[in-house]
Amino acid sequence: MNKQEYNKIGREVVKKYKEDILPKCARFEEERIKIKNRSYLVLCLAFLISVMFFFFPGLISVESALKITLIIFVVAFGLNYIWAKSFELEVKQSVMRYFCSCFGDLKWAALAENIVDDNFIAQSNLFKTNQSSQYDYDDIFKGSFRDVNFEIIELESYTVTRTVKGRKNRTRQFKGAIIKIKIDKTFNSNTVIRPDSFMHFSPDLKLKHTTLEDVQFERKFDVFTTDEVEARYLITTAFMDRLNNLKMAFNIDKISCAFYNQHLLIGLHTNKDLFKFASIGKSLFDYSEFSKLFKEIMSIYEMIDYFKFGEKTKI
Repeated sequence: MNKQEYNKIGREVVKKYKEDILPKCARFEEERIKIKNRSYLVLCLAFLISVMFFFFPGLISVESALKITLIIFVVAFGLNYIWAKSFELEVKQSVMRYFCSCFGDLKWAALAENIVDDNFIAQSNLFKTNQSSQYDYDDIFKGSFRDVNFEIIELESYTVTRTVKGRKNRTRQFKGAIIKIKIDKTFNSNTVIRPDSFMHFSPDLKLKHTTLEDVQFERKFDVFTTDEVEARYLITTAFMDRLNNLKMAFNIDKISCAFYNQHLLIGLHTNKDLFKFASIGKSLFDYSEFSKLFKEIMSIYEMIDYFKFGEKTKI
């Protein structure tokens, strides 16, 4: 993708923002301020009620005061979280289609359990999963660029176990986003790139740990594959450079990827809430969140364009 095409899409985003998104933000901005003030009020009340127990110690025991204080703050933060997520979803449902229209046929959906293949993600070995893995989904984007279909899936994968006392333990396996790109190049292997580990434990018995010639790369990543020859064709210096560009665009700490069944899956590991541009603590008239989302989408387009994933060639 040349600079002219990149700037053309950027100008379209700015135009949509000014003509379609800003007018809608005006109505939501007033609602945002109300929710923010309500959230602050709830937290202040929770603090005052908690302090009261310690100014009047004769009312209840210290142990009871601590338990009630904990419950009060859990409820207060829980309410604030629900209000914030509901507001964000309301804004996205109103304006996201205008933003996506700048990128051809790009579509957005929320809470997309019914349109994501859990088994495909697990079988790719992109991150550790097992038969008891559960998934929570948030945002999902679907589109195509240069005749290459792709999906961006925000999710959390975890397992739930019970202790001897019957309490539930939730163990996280992955949190962040997965970029799933359909590749017309023919390859038969399952090749996985993960952040470097000391013992190089393979995610699957059929995957063999492979050492590549790039020393800098070896210090940061482990490669596991069913076919070492294909792995060396797939993982080039140029590929790693583009992968690093994605990491910087999304501002994340860890990245992994998997080549599986004619797809490239890229895992963006982060605790941040990605694709967020409606926060009760930040004005909706601030263009920076839209600019950030634009750069994230464009980094994916640049990877597709650079590697010509739509060309039918054999590895």
